[in-house]
Amino acid sequence: MEERITETLLNWVNIKEQTPEHNHRPYDTRYREKIVYLIKGEESLGSISYDEWSKKMDCLYATEFKKWPVKDYYESDGQKAIITDLIFHVLMEKAPKDRLANDARLHLYDIAWQLLGKIIGILYKFPSKYILLSIKDDRRILYGKAHKLNKDEEREFSEMYSEESNIEILSAVYSIKEFAKAVSAAHKDDFEPLGSLCAITIDNLTGYWRFAVEDSIRVNKGSQQRDALDVRHTFSRQTREYATSLYDSKKGKSMRQTAKQIHPLVSDFSEGLQGSWSLSRDERGFVTLYRWLQQRNKK
Repeated sequence: MEERITETLLNWVNIKEQTPEHNHRPYDTRYREKIVYLIKGEESLGSISYDEWSKKMDCLYATEFKKWPVKDYYESDGQKAIITDLIFHVLMEKAPKDRLANDARLHLYDIAWQLLGKIIGILYKFPSKYILLSIKDDRRILYGKAHKLNKDEEREFSEMYSEESNIEILSAVYSIKEFAKAVSAAHKDDFEPLGSLCAITIDNLTGYWRFAVEDSIRVNKGSQQRDALDVRHTFSRQTREYATSLYDSKKGKSMRQTAKQIHPLVSDFSEGLQGSWSLSRDERGFVTLYRWLQQRNKK
């Protein structure tokens, strides 16, 4: 299930900037169907614009389109709602039918759908190329050389790299993958993981809001405001310094193995600071730690 969700997500990221966020042609009653074709990989824009491709689709699928009922179009029925629906459909495929006949359970599933939509909304705000490079580098760190970036990608990633924005992207992707576990558990009457997702979603929204505000200050404000941001990042810097010193004292043959060894210790240290930031114990935290050590070795 997680692989299908990741594939669907990546298909959407690849086309999201080449297609309109909303139905900018109100008379195009098949906007939703066309975006679904693209996200599922059943059709491709090729080298033409979306408008050209859309008109081509009207001709190719004229017979099928006439058979399908026309639904009212709402401004909110844009790409974010479509990709949320597609991923949630995958999550609900194995839901027992008796679960869907219960109003209370349907309400809980609706909460999960809304949470998923919030996470998708965070990802939508980042450039596609940035998301793809972040995810690929994340896989390289977690799974090794098979996912290594090529030279051009390494250069682009180095130019685009921002620790804060990568954390927000990877946190959002990680949360989407966690939905598979939470909804599967809900099918078996275990709603605790779904409750945890509520907290994770709030953390993601808070983290993105903080990142957006701070990024705006960096770009638009003076040194006094930037100094104030540095004070708030003290906990991150202290954790990073501790991580690199611990790595130096335990350095082995493999950076990945050493990073895995010290990851729990660094997480404990960051939590002990009792500040507004701490290094998580999951894959997100490991990727952040690994990048710190990698940058340390390049100096």
